[in-house]
Amino acid sequence: MVETIVNQTKLFQNNGRELFYQTYESRSLKPKASLLITHGQGEHSEAYKELANRLCLSLPLKIYAWDMVGHGKSSGQRGYVGDISWLTQDFVTMVNLCKRDNADLTLHLLSHSLGGLIHLYCEQEELFDTSYISSSILSNPCVALNFTPPKWKSLGAEFLTKTAPRITLGNEIKPSQLSSDPEYLEIFKKDPLRHQSISPRFYLGMLELMNSLSKKRKKQHPTLTLLSPKDSVCASNKSEAYLSDSSDFLFFEKSAHEVLNDIEKESATNAVKEFLNENI
Repeated sequence: MVETIVNQTKLFQNNGRELFYQTYESRSLKPKASLLITHGQGEHSEAYKELANRLCLSLPLKIYAWDMVGHGKSSGQRGYVGDISWLTQDFVTMVNLCKRDNADLTLHLLSHSLGGLIHLYCEQEELFDTSYISSSILSNPCVALNFTPPKWKSLGAEFLTKTAPRITLGNEIKPSQLSSDPEYLEIFKKDPLRHQSISPRFYLGMLELMNSLSKKRKKQHPTLTLLSPKDSVCASNKSEAYLSDSSDFLFFEKSAHEVLNDIEKESATNAVKEFLNENI
Protein backbone atom coordinates (compact mmCIF):
# COMPACT_ATOMS: atom_id res chain seq x y z
CA MET A 1 0.00 0.00 0.00
CA VAL A 2 2.85 2.38 0.89
CA GLU A 3 4.49 1.69 -2.47
CA THR A 4 1.40 2.25 -4.60
CA ILE A 5 -0.06 5.37 -2.94
CA VAL A 6 1.50 8.82 -3.10
CA ASN A 7 0.77 10.78 0.10
CA GLN A 8 1.73 14.46 0.26
CA THR A 9 1.12 17.02 3.02
CA LYS A 10 0.74 20.79 2.80
CA LEU A 11 0.14 23.82 5.02
CA PHE A 12 -1.34 27.08 3.79
CA GLN A 13 -2.73 30.31 5.21
CA ASN A 14 -6.45 31.13 5.06
CA ASN A 15 -7.69 34.34 6.71
CA GLY A 16 -4.76 34.20 9.13
CA ARG A 17 -5.36 30.54 10.00
CA GLU A 18 -2.83 27.87 9.05
CA LEU A 19 -4.63 24.88 7.56
CA PHE A 20 -3.12 21.44 7.06
CA TYR A 21 -4.23 19.02 4.38
CA GLN A 22 -2.91 15.86 2.79
CA THR A 23 -3.50 14.28 -0.59
CA TYR A 24 -3.55 10.67 -1.73
CA GLU A 25 -3.41 9.25 -5.24
CA SER A 26 -2.38 6.03 -6.91
CA ARG A 27 0.90 5.75 -8.79
CA SER A 28 -0.77 3.56 -11.40
CA LEU A 29 -4.27 5.05 -11.86
CA LYS A 30 -4.62 8.47 -13.48
CA PRO A 31 -7.19 10.49 -11.46
CA LYS A 32 -10.59 11.10 -13.04
CA ALA A 33 -12.12 12.61 -9.91
CA SER A 34 -11.17 14.40 -6.71
CA LEU A 35 -12.64 13.65 -3.28
CA LEU A 36 -12.60 16.04 -0.31
CA ILE A 37 -12.81 14.38 3.13
CA THR A 38 -13.95 16.50 6.09
CA HIS A 39 -13.63 15.05 9.60
CA GLY A 40 -15.73 15.47 12.75
CA GLN A 41 -15.26 17.39 15.99
CA GLY A 42 -12.21 16.27 17.96
CA GLU A 43 -10.71 14.11 15.19
CA HIS A 44 -8.46 14.88 12.22
CA SER A 45 -7.59 13.87 8.66
CA GLU A 46 -5.27 11.02 9.64
CA ALA A 47 -8.31 9.08 10.91
CA TYR A 48 -9.22 8.57 7.23
CA LYS A 49 -5.82 7.35 6.07
CA GLU A 50 -6.86 3.69 5.75
CA LEU A 51 -10.03 4.65 3.88
CA ALA A 52 -8.11 6.97 1.52
CA ASN A 53 -5.50 4.33 0.76
CA ARG A 54 -8.11 1.67 0.05
CA LEU A 55 -10.12 3.96 -2.23
CA CYS A 56 -7.03 5.01 -4.19
CA LEU A 57 -5.99 1.42 -4.75
CA SER A 58 -9.11 0.67 -6.76
CA LEU A 59 -10.49 4.00 -8.00
CA PRO A 60 -8.95 6.78 -10.15
CA LEU A 61 -9.12 9.37 -7.36
CA LYS A 62 -7.09 12.24 -6.00
CA ILE A 63 -8.16 12.53 -2.37
CA TYR A 64 -7.84 15.61 -0.17
CA ALA A 65 -8.24 15.25 3.60
CA TRP A 66 -7.89 18.37 5.74
CA ASP A 67 -7.76 19.39 9.39
CA MET A 68 -10.16 22.03 10.68
CA VAL A 69 -8.64 24.89 12.67
CA GLY A 70 -8.11 23.76 16.28
CA HIS A 71 -7.75 20.15 15.11
CA GLY A 72 -4.98 17.85 13.95
CA LYS A 73 -2.01 19.68 12.44
CA SER A 74 -3.85 22.90 11.63
CA SER A 75 -3.21 25.93 13.83
CA GLY A 76 -5.24 27.06 16.81
CA GLN A 77 -6.11 26.08 20.35
CA ARG A 78 -7.63 22.61 20.48
CA GLY A 79 -11.43 22.75 20.44
CA TYR A 80 -11.64 26.54 20.09
CA VAL A 81 -13.00 28.73 17.29
CA GLY A 82 -13.43 32.49 17.48
CA ASP A 83 -16.57 32.10 15.40
CA ILE A 84 -18.23 29.12 13.72
CA SER A 85 -17.81 30.98 10.41
CA TRP A 86 -14.11 30.10 10.61
CA LEU A 87 -15.08 26.50 9.85
CA THR A 88 -17.61 27.29 7.13
CA GLN A 89 -15.14 29.66 5.44
CA ASP A 90 -12.36 27.07 5.59
CA PHE A 91 -14.61 24.34 4.20
CA VAL A 92 -15.53 26.56 1.25
CA THR A 93 -11.84 27.36 0.74
CA MET A 94 -11.04 23.64 0.58
CA VAL A 95 -13.87 22.96 -1.90
CA ASN A 96 -12.61 25.78 -4.12
CA LEU A 97 -9.00 24.63 -3.78
CA CYS A 98 -9.93 21.11 -4.91
CA LYS A 99 -11.81 22.48 -7.92
CA ARG A 100 -9.10 25.00 -8.82
CA ASP A 101 -6.30 22.43 -8.67
CA ASN A 102 -8.30 19.77 -10.55
CA ALA A 103 -10.44 21.72 -13.03
CA ASP A 104 -10.68 18.75 -15.39
CA LEU A 105 -11.80 16.29 -12.65
CA THR A 106 -15.25 15.78 -11.15
CA LEU A 107 -15.45 16.76 -7.47
CA HIS A 108 -17.00 14.64 -4.72
CA LEU A 109 -17.44 15.30 -0.99
CA LEU A 110 -17.24 12.91 1.96
CA SER A 111 -18.10 14.50 5.30
CA HIS A 112 -18.47 13.01 8.78
CA SER A 113 -20.43 14.29 11.80
CA LEU A 114 -19.54 17.99 12.36
CA GLY A 115 -18.00 17.92 8.88
CA GLY A 116 -21.39 16.79 7.57
CA LEU A 117 -23.16 19.64 9.36
CA ILE A 118 -20.76 22.20 7.87
CA HIS A 119 -21.09 20.60 4.44
CA LEU A 120 -24.91 20.71 4.55
CA TYR A 121 -25.05 24.27 5.91
CA CYS A 122 -22.64 25.63 3.28
CA GLU A 123 -24.54 23.80 0.55
CA GLN A 124 -27.91 25.15 1.75
CA GLU A 125 -26.61 28.72 1.97
CA GLU A 126 -24.87 28.34 -1.41
CA LEU A 127 -21.55 29.45 0.04
CA PHE A 128 -19.87 27.57 -2.80
CA ASP A 129 -20.94 26.77 -6.34
CA THR A 130 -22.94 23.56 -5.82
CA SER A 131 -22.78 22.83 -9.54
CA TYR A 132 -19.13 21.88 -8.91
CA ILE A 133 -20.20 18.84 -6.89
CA SER A 134 -20.88 15.54 -8.65
CA SER A 135 -21.82 13.54 -5.54
CA SER A 136 -21.79 13.61 -1.74
CA ILE A 137 -21.28 10.99 0.95
CA LEU A 138 -22.39 11.79 4.49
CA SER A 139 -21.34 9.71 7.49
CA ASN A 140 -23.60 10.19 10.53
CA PRO A 141 -23.93 13.94 9.84
CA CYS A 142 -24.59 16.07 12.91
CA VAL A 143 -28.00 17.41 11.92
CA ALA A 144 -28.99 17.15 15.60
CA LEU A 145 -27.35 15.91 18.80
CA ASN A 146 -28.51 12.64 20.32
CA PHE A 147 -27.60 13.60 23.88
CA THR A 148 -28.25 16.52 26.20
CA PRO A 149 -25.22 18.30 27.65
CA PRO A 150 -25.40 19.05 31.40
CA LYS A 151 -27.79 21.92 32.08
CA TRP A 152 -25.08 24.02 33.74
CA LYS A 153 -22.99 23.87 30.55
CA SER A 154 -25.87 24.93 28.35
CA LEU A 155 -26.91 27.72 30.71
CA GLY A 156 -23.33 28.88 31.23
CA ALA A 157 -22.23 28.79 27.58
CA GLU A 158 -23.40 32.33 26.76
CA PHE A 159 -21.82 33.71 29.94
CA LEU A 160 -18.50 31.92 29.37
CA THR A 161 -18.41 33.04 25.72
CA LYS A 162 -18.37 36.64 26.97
CA THR A 163 -16.20 36.23 30.07
CA ALA A 164 -13.79 33.41 29.18
CA PRO A 165 -14.08 32.85 25.41
CA ARG A 166 -11.00 30.64 25.18
CA ILE A 167 -11.96 28.22 27.93
CA THR A 168 -12.57 24.67 26.68
CA LEU A 169 -14.56 21.95 28.40
CA GLY A 170 -15.05 18.23 27.80
CA ASN A 171 -17.46 17.38 24.98
CA GLU A 172 -19.28 14.68 27.04
CA ILE A 173 -18.44 12.01 24.43
CA LYS A 174 -16.70 8.80 25.52
CA PRO A 175 -14.46 6.90 23.07
CA SER A 176 -16.81 3.90 23.30
CA GLN A 177 -19.57 6.08 21.80
CA LEU A 178 -17.43 6.65 18.72
CA SER A 179 -16.46 3.09 17.83
CA SER A 180 -17.02 -0.46 19.07
CA ASP A 181 -13.81 -1.70 17.46
CA PRO A 182 -11.30 -2.50 20.27
CA GLU A 183 -8.34 -2.18 17.89
CA TYR A 184 -9.42 1.28 16.76
CA LEU A 185 -10.11 2.40 20.34
CA GLU A 186 -6.53 1.52 21.27
CA ILE A 187 -5.27 3.70 18.39
CA PHE A 188 -7.67 6.44 19.53
CA LYS A 189 -6.29 6.41 23.10
CA LYS A 190 -2.70 6.75 21.90
CA ASP A 191 -3.40 9.41 19.26
CA PRO A 192 -1.83 12.72 20.42
CA LEU A 193 -3.82 14.69 17.83
CA ARG A 194 -7.23 13.54 19.07
CA HIS A 195 -8.98 15.70 21.65
CA GLN A 196 -12.31 15.85 23.48
CA SER A 197 -12.41 19.61 24.04
CA ILE A 198 -14.89 22.21 22.89
CA SER A 199 -15.25 25.89 23.76
CA PRO A 200 -18.66 27.41 24.59
CA ARG A 201 -18.44 29.55 21.44
CA PHE A 202 -17.80 26.42 19.34
CA TYR A 203 -20.75 24.61 20.95
CA LEU A 204 -23.13 27.53 20.45
CA GLY A 205 -21.92 27.90 16.86
CA MET A 206 -22.72 24.24 16.16
CA LEU A 207 -26.24 24.70 17.55
CA GLU A 208 -26.64 27.80 15.39
CA LEU A 209 -25.79 25.80 12.25
CA MET A 210 -28.14 22.98 13.24
CA ASN A 211 -30.98 25.41 13.88
CA SER A 212 -30.31 27.12 10.54
CA LEU A 213 -30.96 23.99 8.52
CA SER A 214 -34.29 23.90 6.73
CA LYS A 215 -36.80 21.13 7.49
CA LYS A 216 -35.63 19.10 4.51
CA ARG A 217 -32.62 19.25 2.21
CA LYS A 218 -33.45 20.05 -1.39
CA LYS A 219 -32.68 17.37 -3.95
CA GLN A 220 -29.14 17.95 -5.18
CA HIS A 221 -26.57 15.69 -6.82
CA PRO A 222 -26.43 11.93 -6.00
CA THR A 223 -25.97 11.50 -2.25
CA LEU A 224 -25.29 8.49 -0.05
CA THR A 225 -25.75 8.73 3.73
CA LEU A 226 -24.27 6.17 6.12
CA LEU A 227 -26.22 6.00 9.36
CA SER A 228 -25.82 4.08 12.61
CA PRO A 229 -29.22 3.72 14.33
CA LYS A 230 -27.48 3.21 17.68
CA ASP A 231 -25.36 6.35 17.29
CA SER A 232 -25.53 8.11 20.67
CA VAL A 233 -23.71 11.24 19.45
CA CYS A 234 -25.77 12.41 16.47
CA ALA A 235 -29.48 11.65 16.04
CA SER A 236 -29.70 9.33 13.03
CA ASN A 237 -33.52 9.66 12.85
CA LYS A 238 -33.19 13.46 12.48
CA SER A 239 -30.60 13.04 9.73
CA GLU A 240 -32.81 10.53 7.94
CA ALA A 241 -35.79 12.89 8.10
CA TYR A 242 -33.77 15.90 6.90
CA LEU A 243 -32.24 13.99 3.99
CA SER A 244 -35.24 11.82 3.09
CA ASP A 245 -35.94 13.57 -0.23
CA SER A 246 -32.37 13.91 -1.37
CA SER A 247 -30.28 10.89 -0.36
CA ASP A 248 -30.00 7.13 -0.48
CA PHE A 249 -29.32 5.49 2.88
CA LEU A 250 -27.35 2.58 4.24
CA PHE A 251 -27.79 1.58 7.88
CA PHE A 252 -25.08 -0.03 10.01
CA GLU A 253 -26.80 -1.68 12.96
CA LYS A 254 -23.65 -2.78 14.82
CA SER A 255 -21.65 0.42 14.49
CA ALA A 256 -21.35 3.44 16.75
CA HIS A 257 -20.74 7.01 15.54
CA GLU A 258 -17.61 6.55 13.41
CA VAL A 259 -19.03 3.99 11.01
CA LEU A 260 -15.94 4.12 8.73
CA ASN A 261 -13.74 3.21 11.70
CA ASP A 262 -15.92 0.60 13.38
CA ILE A 263 -16.55 -3.13 13.18
CA GLU A 264 -18.59 -2.74 9.96
CA LYS A 265 -15.96 -0.56 8.26
CA GLU A 266 -15.40 -3.19 5.56
CA SER A 267 -19.03 -2.97 4.44
CA ALA A 268 -19.07 0.82 4.82
CA THR A 269 -15.86 1.25 2.82
CA ASN A 270 -17.15 -1.03 0.06
CA ALA A 271 -20.39 0.97 -0.08
CA VAL A 272 -18.42 4.21 -0.46
CA LYS A 273 -16.27 2.60 -3.15
CA GLU A 274 -19.28 1.35 -5.13
CA PHE A 275 -21.09 4.69 -4.87
CA LEU A 276 -18.07 6.66 -6.05
CA ASN A 277 -17.41 4.19 -8.87
CA GLU A 278 -20.97 4.78 -10.14
CA ASN A 279 -20.63 8.57 -9.98
CA ILE A 280 -17.08 9.29 -11.15
